[in-house]
Amino acid sequence: MSSDDDYLGYSDEDDDGMFEEEPTVNGLVTSTSPTEQQEYRVIASEHILTEQHSIIEEVKEMLGITDDISAALLRNFGWSKEKLIEKYYENTEKVVKDAGVVAALGKHKKTIPASPPTKTVQCKVCLETFPFSHTEGLACGHRFCIDCWAPYLKYKVLEGSTCIFTTCPMNECPEMVSQCTFKKILDSESFSKYQKFLIDSYVDINRNIKWCPNPQTCGKAILGTGAADVVKCDCGTSFCFKCGEEAHFPVTCRQRSEWLDRCDSQGGNAQWILENTKKCPKCMTRIEKNQGCNKVGCKQCGYNFCWICQGPWTEHGSGNYYGCNKYKKTSAGKENKAQSSTPAETDRFLHYYKRYMAHEEALKFARKQIVRSMDVVTQLRSSGEAKKWIDNGDFYKDAARLVLDCRAVLKYTYVFAYGLEDGNPKDLFEYMQSNLESNVESLTEMSEKDIQALSRDEVINFVSVTRTLQANLLQGVETGLASSAYSRILRFSKPSSSNANKQQTTLVA
Repeated sequence: MSSDDDYLGYSDEDDDGMFEEEPTVNGLVTSTSPTEQQEYRVIASEHILTEQHSIIEEVKEMLGITDDISAALLRNFGWSKEKLIEKYYENTEKVVKDAGVVAALGKHKKTIPASPPTKTVQCKVCLETFPFSHTEGLACGHRFCIDCWAPYLKYKVLEGSTCIFTTCPMNECPEMVSQCTFKKILDSESFSKYQKFLIDSYVDINRNIKWCPNPQTCGKAILGTGAADVVKCDCGTSFCFKCGEEAHFPVTCRQRSEWLDRCDSQGGNAQWILENTKKCPKCMTRIEKNQGCNKVGCKQCGYNFCWICQGPWTEHGSGNYYGCNKYKKTSAGKENKAQSSTPAETDRFLHYYKRYMAHEEALKFARKQIVRSMDVVTQLRSSGEAKKWIDNGDFYKDAARLVLDCRAVLKYTYVFAYGLEDGNPKDLFEYMQSNLESNVESLTEMSEKDIQALSRDEVINFVSVTRTLQANLLQGVETGLASSAYSRILRFSKPSSSNANKQQTTLVA
């Protein structure tokens, strides 16, 4: 392998999106917004081999080489045709040497036929003499008996995906073993495994393609450009194309990694946050939360409170959700923003961690609710009851999907806010965060009700408003949270119980 950074195994730091110079908001690095138009394409598993053969054929025709040599060169460059061609014409000798096809290319370009083979050959491994037909060799000229080749190649396949880079059994010989050699020597079962590794390598070692991380083993891959950030598979799974993890806007891959490290290191101090039950602030009865909405009602005394801050829910409705999401300094004195063990910093971390985990838990309910909403609508359509709605009940599924999407965004807004310094940008961010959070709680409560008890117009109205609030938040981060650009932001509050179908709208300057 080459030591050149452009070769496989030596990735540029900029490629993973963690170390390049990134845009900042008040000192905090911000991630690329998922609202930007990114170019990417979903590839079905059955089409991966077709695409692989296509790029091999392109390079083969362009350079006038064989399929095996073309494949070996491409594998060494992570299946990047552009980078291969650039380096090939820049320094052909180095590229060919690093790919282990010097002898193969030289033999391919010879115009004089090779000398007739001798009748017998001595195996370079067992040193026994065999008829030429019972031996096999590469272009390097090293020949071995089939009895030595077979276990060598089979062992390489058992080692895993690295078998696609298998070289000649001769000590220190860099010549790459071709696919046709594997096929000629291995049994069908072992060759099938090798062939799967070969096909999978088109995604596994390709910087521009990633497997869909769907836990249900989606099997599809995403082909993206260098600018691709958040991508969405046909199965509905969204993820960060740079790090392959769940979508985490508005924080960067590095910030997400640092936050998770912090969560791990502070796990003991934050353990109480992960408890499954909390006491009712009024009667102190222990309550278990079994739904995604953060409005909790005590069945013992009837008191309604917020699961997050345990304050009265009456202070969260009608546009008054703003405040629950804000961190309030303790009396411990001036805070230390660095990761320290001071009580004030621990308290500040727990504030954001608690809300981060609340949305993480709510995500689990949201995923279940999507499945439930689909089942409910399917049953109503089968019975013909869904005909009473113009969209046959799609509004119910749309609400559940939007809740899931917003929960994922809100989860990482607390990681983002944790790194923001106090000031106008943070105040504006928390304001937009609160608006979205308030509506998502209301929409969650709606989506978990019986569809027959819902007003379709009210749900559609809430869906529309919530999407607007989500867009406001994302756009605000994109533009650096400049308050001058958002002098008029629509604040949507939850409708009052006496007039649920009307929406109160206030223009805030």
